[in-house]
Amino acid sequence: GEISFNFTRNWEIISTDDPKKVVKGQYDNNTITLSITRNEEVFDISVKEFSGMLKHVFDIQKTELIEEIEFTKDDMDCYLLLGENQSVYPTKVMIICFKKYDLLYYMWFAGDPFALGNSQDEITLMVDSFNIYG
Repeated sequence: GEISFNFTRNWEIISTDDPKKVVKGQYDNNTITLSITRNEEVFDISVKEFSGMLKHVFDIQKTELIEEIEFTKDDMDCYLLLGENQSVYPTKVMIICFKKYDLLYYMWFAGDPFALGNSQDEITLMVDSFNIYG
């Protein structure tokens, strides 16, 4: 595969045949959902610019942006967005973008704020171990 990451037994992770949404997952009875989406031929777009598009999605979904961090890891440009949505029921959203060469992947975690807090170590493991092989 093009990507790899580690995860614990508490996550159910499924590869898909979808060329864009390549991985789906869920944590502990679906209290958190995860998707990993692939974008290619993004030479001209920085992770910061791409995150701007995701922030637009936050606006549409009435998700309040709490934090954003730009960082690099293992030759990848990365960007983290953290948001909260109170409109239907409290939901926390965390998106981490990873860009290497002309490939950009993003992990989208969404779910119960309490569950996201409890699984922070496991999410950190996934993010820290995530790699794109270009």
